[in-house]
Amino acid sequence: GRDVWAMSGLSGGPSLLAALELLAPRTAWGERPDARAALAYARAAREAYRRRLTGMGHAGLSRDPGCTSHISVVDARGNMVSLTNTLLSRFGSKVVLPRAGILMNNGMMWFDPRPGQPNSMAGGAQPLANMCPLILGRDGRPDLAIGAAGGRSIFPALLQLISYVVDYGMTLEEAFHTPRVDASTPTIKVNAAAAPDVAATVARDFPVQIVEDTLYPVNFAIASAAARDPATGGTVGMAHPTSPWSGVAVGGPADA
Repeated sequence: GRDVWAMSGLSGGPSLLAALELLAPRTAWGERPDARAALAYARAAREAYRRRLTGMGHAGLSRDPGCTSHISVVDARGNMVSLTNTLLSRFGSKVVLPRAGILMNNGMMWFDPRPGQPNSMAGGAQPLANMCPLILGRDGRPDLAIGAAGGRSIFPALLQLISYVVDYGMTLEEAFHTPRVDASTPTIKVNAAAAPDVAATVARDFPVQIVEDTLYPVNFAIASAAARDPATGGTVGMAHPTSPWSGVAVGGPADA
């Protein structure tokens, strides 16, 4: 019963939507995310990544911590913006446009270096990009803006966070404090704070690494969200709890 608006083209949006479709047949979600749910998320994300890395690219249509930013905004009228921007390699290409003053990124690293692939480097070609800003809503009206920084880990994180909110009825605070798995690589990272059986269950299908949600290295995408609070009619925001670079700001009536 929810709408999901995502970027099209070579962004993370189509892969996120593909993973949601793979989860759609699942009906027994239970009261809280459990080991079976973690395995379902991992399977959906890995299959979406298989399709992404083998079939998507300019011809068919990495991860550097500290170079991507995401903002989620909602105003007093309920208008919403979900915006992700990245430079790559911290300072991008280290080239600033002399008149505009804009620092250029170095998105060449997004291409597949092998020739003859859908995402191979070529003149005029656009590379796959991992950014995946999302807006969710009901009946055509937006009620949640969400996105993340974290390269390939972005859409698997958002897959879980929006499922926590929609399928389990969690608040943003509950969802952001619930342990996640990172299924952006063949080895699935499991948050050490997850229930003991999560790693064992996921390990039935994938190699597993148990990791802490540390400041550095960044093992899980740094997400942020802004939403309309259905209980009060006001607004609420949430950011990655362990990141000192993320936060939430609420404006007063003068900012509306």
